[in-house]
Amino acid sequence: MSEEQPPNAWACICDAARSVLGRVRKYFLSAHPPPHLVWIHRGIGNVAAGRLDAAVDDFTVALQHHPGYPFAYVHRGNAFVKAGNDDAALRDYNDALAIDPDLANVYTSRGYIWLRKREFERAIADFADGIRLNPKEPLAYVGRSRCWITRDEYDSAIRDCSEAISLAPANLNAFVLRASTWLRNGELDKAISDYTEAIRIAPHVAIPYVGRSHVLVKKREFQPAIDDLTVALRIDPRFVEAHNNLGWIYASASDPRFRDGSKALEHAQKACDLSGYKKWFAVRTLAAAYAELRLFKDAVELQEKANTITPKEADRQEGVRRLALYKAGEPFREETAS
Repeated sequence: MSEEQPPNAWACICDAARSVLGRVRKYFLSAHPPPHLVWIHRGIGNVAAGRLDAAVDDFTVALQHHPGYPFAYVHRGNAFVKAGNDDAALRDYNDALAIDPDLANVYTSRGYIWLRKREFERAIADFADGIRLNPKEPLAYVGRSRCWITRDEYDSAIRDCSEAISLAPANLNAFVLRASTWLRNGELDKAISDYTEAIRIAPHVAIPYVGRSHVLVKKREFQPAIDDLTVALRIDPRFVEAHNNLGWIYASASDPRFRDGSKALEHAQKACDLSGYKKWFAVRTLAAAYAELRLFKDAVELQEKANTITPKEADRQEGVRRLALYKAGEPFREETAS
C-alpha cells in the first residue's frame, strides 16, 4: 500500500492566487467599470427618462471607447427607434449584426423596422432568423404574423399568433391580431372569443373593444357593438376608429332601429376632424351619414373624396357603387353579414 502523496504546494498557491485575483478583478470592475460600460449605463438611464438625444450621445461615446462592442450599437439603435428614426436604427442594427450575427433580438427589432417600411420579405427573413436563434421570443412570431396578413396568408398568421400565445398567454397583441385574422377568415365566433380574452387581459385598453365591435356588426348584433364602442370612447375619447364605427352603425345599420342620422353625423365628423380627413374610411362614413340625413349633394362630394384616397382597388370599387347610390338619392345600407 503506497503512502498518501503530499499535496502539490505550488498548485495550491496558484489556486489561491487565482481566487484572490478573481475577487480583486470583480471588485475593480464594480468600482471601476470600463469606460464604455459607464457610458452605456448612463445612456440606458437617459432612455428610461425619455432623454433620447442624450442617450444617443452616451452610446456614441461608448462606441468611441469600444468600437467593437455590439451592444452599444444595439442600445443606440433602440434609442433611435424610440425617437422615430428608423433609418439610423437600421444602420446600428446592421453594424451590431456584422460584429455578432447571433443576436436574436436584433433580428426581431430590425424585422419590425422592415415591417414599418412595408418591406415584408425582408421582415419575414429577419423574424425567421430571430425565431431560429431564439424560438421562445413571442415578439418575433407576432411580427411575422403581421407580414403574413399583408400577403393574405391567414393560416400562417394564425399559427404564428397561436405560437406567441403559447409562449406568453397574456400577450394582448397576439390575441388582438389573431382575432382580426379570424375576422378576415370569416370565423366570427373565434374572433369574438379572442377579442373577449384580450379584454379580460387588458380591460382598460380600447383596441379590443373596437375590434369586437367589428365582429358584432358583421353578426348584426348592433346594440352590443354600440356598447363596446361606447366603452372604447370612454377609455380613449379621441379614438378615430371608435367614432367611425359608431357613425357607420348609426348611418347604415341594416336594422332601422339603430339608425340615427344626427348621431351618425356627430361621430363621423369627429372621426374626420381627428384624422384630418386623411382616413378614407372616415370620409366614407361621413358620406354615409349625410346620405342618411338625405343630404345627398354633400354625400356625393365626400364619397368622391373618399374614392380618391382609398388605397385598395376592391374598396374603391365599393366606393363607386356607393357613389352611384347617393347620386340616385338613396342611402347606403349594410344589408349582408360576411
